[in-house]
Amino acid sequence: MIQLLKNELKYLSTLHQVNFLSKSKTKWYQSFILVIFVYGIIDVIFSFSSWELVSFAFPIIEEADYDFKSMGLRAALIGAVIWAPLYEESAFRLVLKFSRSRWNFSILLLVLLLAPISVYLMFIGLAIWVALGILLMNRYFYSKFLFGLLKYKKLIFWVIVFLFGFIHLTNFDLELLPIYFYPLAVLPQLIGGVFLGVVRIRFGFWYGVLLHAFTNSIAIIATFYLG
Repeated sequence: MIQLLKNELKYLSTLHQVNFLSKSKTKWYQSFILVIFVYGIIDVIFSFSSWELVSFAFPIIEEADYDFKSMGLRAALIGAVIWAPLYEESAFRLVLKFSRSRWNFSILLLVLLLAPISVYLMFIGLAIWVALGILLMNRYFYSKFLFGLLKYKKLIFWVIVFLFGFIHLTNFDLELLPIYFYPLAVLPQLIGGVFLGVVRIRFGFWYGVLLHAFTNSIAIIATFYLG
């Protein structure tokens, strides 16, 4: 097991040299350990330290951050450890292994996320979702679409990281937060999005959910008991 840990750390250190993410051949219990004790710990260290640095350097970001203690511990755990990992991983990273059903399901969930921003945008998104769903039923369009996704898989990966990070601006009171602070405010989620994407491709969808739940649970513990 120690050798597996070393191998995964070595893989991460050379990630920028890899043509694209490769699937791990580990057994389920080995994957579980690697996700928690390699990716989970690294994600927590980088994400939490970046938040502490940013909030210390720019106190306005912390001031604009919503206080989730008002929700209560039970509601925060259900929302952050169960609901958010399942919904967000389905919306953002399920589609990293493409199929028609995954694409349709993920895009629908993403469109529904537009509702708090604008109901009109949501309905426009639903119209596009329906149109794409109909087009994907055509075998020729489907093959061309799939070829395009495979050709730009790296770009798609980073676009998903970007979208995942910036959707978390909903955690802030944007009336208090100047727009030029937006990237810094969601820096922990941008970092986390990279690790979640790597885990989803390398180990599978449910391991991404596991990592998401793990990091969020640490955040909840820190908020309620260390904050």
